[in-house]
Amino acid sequence: MKTGKLFIVALAMSAVAALTFSCDDSEEKKVADPELSVVTDDLMQVAYTGSENLTIQFICTGDWTAELTVDGEDRDWIAFTSATSGSKNGTLSLSVEANELNEPRTASVKIESGTLKATVQVKQDAKILEITFRHPSVMFTREQLEEISTTYYAGTAPSLNRAVDFIFIRADGGLTYNPKTVTDDEKRVADDNMTLYKRMSGPAALTRNLVLAHALRVKGADETQEQHQAIIDSYARKAVEIMYDWADACKAVEYPVGTEGGTDEDPSTGAGMYLARVMWPFFVCYDMLQGTEYISPAQDEVIVAWFRNTERQIRASINAWHNNDYFNKQEWQNHLVAHMMGLLTIGYVLEDASLVQFAIDSPDNPRDFYELIAGVIFMEGDTPHHRERAGAPAVQTGEIYDRYRHDTAPLKGLQYASLSQTMLAMAARTCQNNGIDMFAYTAPSGENLRLPYEFYADFYVTGDAGIKGGYYTGEDDRIGKADDLPSLFELGYAQYPGSEAIKNVINSIADRGANTMHDQLGYLRLFSVSVDKTN
Repeated sequence: MKTGKLFIVALAMSAVAALTFSCDDSEEKKVADPELSVVTDDLMQVAYTGSENLTIQFICTGDWTAELTVDGEDRDWIAFTSATSGSKNGTLSLSVEANELNEPRTASVKIESGTLKATVQVKQDAKILEITFRHPSVMFTREQLEEISTTYYAGTAPSLNRAVDFIFIRADGGLTYNPKTVTDDEKRVADDNMTLYKRMSGPAALTRNLVLAHALRVKGADETQEQHQAIIDSYARKAVEIMYDWADACKAVEYPVGTEGGTDEDPSTGAGMYLARVMWPFFVCYDMLQGTEYISPAQDEVIVAWFRNTERQIRASINAWHNNDYFNKQEWQNHLVAHMMGLLTIGYVLEDASLVQFAIDSPDNPRDFYELIAGVIFMEGDTPHHRERAGAPAVQTGEIYDRYRHDTAPLKGLQYASLSQTMLAMAARTCQNNGIDMFAYTAPSGENLRLPYEFYADFYVTGDAGIKGGYYTGEDDRIGKADDLPSLFELGYAQYPGSEAIKNVINSIADRGANTMHDQLGYLRLFSVSVDKTN
């Protein structure tokens, strides 16, 4: 019996050995070839401001080494901060110093594993602009706010007083507003831009009015300092409450940004434009209160995350429009202006110099501010959008590219032209308040921000859409009815007070104080106080 058992065990062990040998032999045949591949992009673009932790990740099945090659004479601006050799998968880290030159810098990282090689190019942007930051500055500077407040309390400008009175009325009424009136799920709507705009625009505008009231109000004669402080504190705290509530709900929302073959009528193509516009008053609110006791560190973190998420969405919209041939070749229309304005404003409120430069003047931005001025504003002889009707009157100097919406919207040419013109002016004001005067800029081909004000002025004075060649005939009933207010010329008046065309519009407005409410900018009379303290 023992012999039989031993024979069976030996036979079993022999079978296992044969099976093991068979498996080992098969595994040898299946050994993977050596591998080396980069997971991150093979072109790493670095802002001129530099980076303390530029990372390159790669897959490797063997030992590896990394080597840095720097182009040009200056070789100290980039360096490894991690090990340059290792085994298996790896991550390389590099530090990149700020580029103070007006030329881009390049380097390459070469990774080798045996006979395998992989190369990653590093390109750092040049410093094109001298960018400075001040707060507040998006809408008004501290000095401008003091000028408005002083003029208001002096009582010398009745129209200004009416405008500021309305701000105080709206701010006082808003102190009882509950931001939870709009639920978090309702705030997060991602697939209906117009619904998002309608839900957010009221609360956003309220925060703007609240921070303006906070900045403009002075202590009344019958108030103690404590009473006055309690009032202005209530304005600021309510503004932060509303802004934080929206930030916390929306800081991670993903918005569709347009797909191949889509058109501008597809709601998803408008995500970047609507976000840039509807969130602008929130940017103003943060700009005026950041760094104060009213915003806690925890709230600040959430609000900044929301703005960064918005930046990402707008960048995605820029790419979607550019990669889809501007959705039927709408090369210079209002969406593109909104993208620039949104990124510019986020850059300034977050003190992100590379983002500001990207918005104003960057080879990596297909529609930066300088390019938009030259593309959006027509000069005589320019070619309009291809969907304008056959035989349409030729473009004239100062017209806006969006005039084609007269034919495609239809009958909204003046409205959309005003939208682009206004957003250009909003962005220019923010730049000017931070030391870059886009109102004084003239493109090499002659375009500047004064030209549209002077071309379109007579439409708002006469109410006749058929003047100046007749392209806009039929739009009489829409003039000044859809947020393209005559009072938007207050922005132009502040910059070009010697323009008779602009002054004619200002003088034609029945009540510059009351009839001036704009979704983003609020009461427009405040913008021209520097040139008019008596009306």
